[in-house]
Amino acid sequence: FGQTPVGNDIHSPVIVRIVDQKQHHIQLVAGQIPLLADGFQQTGIALLGPGHGIKIIELGYSVSIPFGNKDRYDQIWDINGRLLRIQIKTCRWKDDRQTGIVFNCYSVCNGVKHYYTKDEIDFFAVCWNNNFYLIPVEECHSDKTLWFELAPRSSGKCCMAIDYELKTMLNKI
Repeated sequence: FGQTPVGNDIHSPVIVRIVDQKQHHIQLVAGQIPLLADGFQQTGIALLGPGHGIKIIELGYSVSIPFGNKDRYDQIWDINGRLLRIQIKTCRWKDDRQTGIVFNCYSVCNGVKHYYTKDEIDFFAVCWNNNFYLIPVEECHSDKTLWFELAPRSSGKCCMAIDYELKTMLNKI
């Protein structure tokens, strides 16, 4: 295939394979996904977020991406034969002290918040400073905070980011 320059970036083609025509899923088999100007990756079908699909493939698992926009998840990860519906979210610093990150556990359409449920997705995935985190949907409400150090006034009852690191969570599945 070779590489094709687009703007200032070099892009490699993505090789895809149809997994299930009825479900309209494709699977990334090999190759690289081109970076957009904002650092996100585009398959031509769905926005993946900064490297989530690539990271899972590097770990030896498969990633499928749904066609269309009726599904509430962004990707399906095949982890040892178990298909997980993954919703990728953008996170931000929780506060000015930069001791934790937070992400929204909902989407907004026409000004209305739509909260994700266990019937729609299995996990949220977020990336911060090249670290990937996987959070079960049932642990999320309006927002979810992952702390890098104990939260102020937490009494030790806060969700530590280290407990949700991708490899740790995949080992539990």
